[in-house]
Amino acid sequence: MTHSKLTNKISLSSQSSSRDGAKIDRFLVHHAASTSQEGVVDMMVRGTRTVSANYVVGDTITLVVDEDRRAWTSGSKYDGGKGAAFDKRSITVETINNSTKNWTVSDKTFDNLARLIADVATRYEFPINDDTVLTHQELWTRFRASYPTACPGDLQRRKAELLTLARKYQSGKATGATTAPSTSKPASTAASSTTATAAQWKTIQEWLKRLGRYSGPADGVPGVNTWKGVQRTVRDRAGYTGPIDGKPGVNTYKAMQRYAQGGGYTGPVDGVLGANSWAGFVKRLSS
Repeated sequence: MTHSKLTNKISLSSQSSSRDGAKIDRFLVHHAASTSQEGVVDMMVRGTRTVSANYVVGDTITLVVDEDRRAWTSGSKYDGGKGAAFDKRSITVETINNSTKNWTVSDKTFDNLARLIADVATRYEFPINDDTVLTHQELWTRFRASYPTACPGDLQRRKAELLTLARKYQSGKATGATTAPSTSKPASTAASSTTATAAQWKTIQEWLKRLGRYSGPADGVPGVNTWKGVQRTVRDRAGYTGPIDGKPGVNTYKAMQRYAQGGGYTGPVDGVLGANSWAGFVKRLSS
């Protein structure tokens, strides 16, 4: 299975097909025209509509179609197969909206999308520019592929901003969420929460289960319930005062770093989780 290390959850759909040997050299951005990430993923997995994407990106990143497979995202029976050809050579995403007015996305979603673009472009060795990162709308306006659409909503207006942030992540110059536009809520300084390895997540889940803070599988794939267990831990041991909602933000990350100090972490409490933060967190949790 091939997927980004940024993946928070895996919910695989059977709606996919072969890439027929096509080399991945593009990233395609769609929006879901929905505010429910769970609903969009469920629709793809259950097959209630003939559609899928490699990833569904919202406040978390869900793998729906393995990167080795072509997702059914942009195809159309009206364009002579051009949309399907783009899907074969692209990693495709459906991005969750936070509003049906102008189809905006949250700051966390925008940030996750930029980080995923950077990761994909780095792994498949293509540059991040206006021709390698395409929107659904541009498939039609530039290539007469797929079909006429306003997708991906407000992300079309913000494309240049998205590419700039993705390039910053690729170069290591960005560490947090982008500044919100006037149509969004004020941005928070969110940090990367996905640098832990699958083995570390499995250890975290095993110990959370032993401590009675998590009851799910120890599969190395963090979901909402895993994060709730983490939040319960840092609430009890590191002064975390935020909600136990399974949606980590900068306050969760800072509390994790304070907790990790008991496992040998000596870095700053800045909400930016790196390898040392994770190592200290896992060591303290399992000691």
